[in-house]
Amino acid sequence: DAAQAILDGIDLRQVVQDGVKDLEAEVGNARVWGGIHFRAAVEDGSAIAKRTANYVLAHTFKAARD
Repeated sequence: DAAQAILDGIDLRQVVQDGVKDLEAEVGNARVWGGIHFRAAVEDGSAIAKRTANYVLAHTFKAARD
């Protein structure tokens, strides 16, 4: 399908070198261009994911003892 064709053209090694924000943009764009989501849904999903990750990191993990 269209989304897979877009993803097949992405060199993940280069994407990782470019950073997480660029990876987030690449995946979001692929979802929009592939017709899977609207742009607003991608942006809302990214915001929810960031808030969830921050909450989990703040409330779950504890510092290791030295």
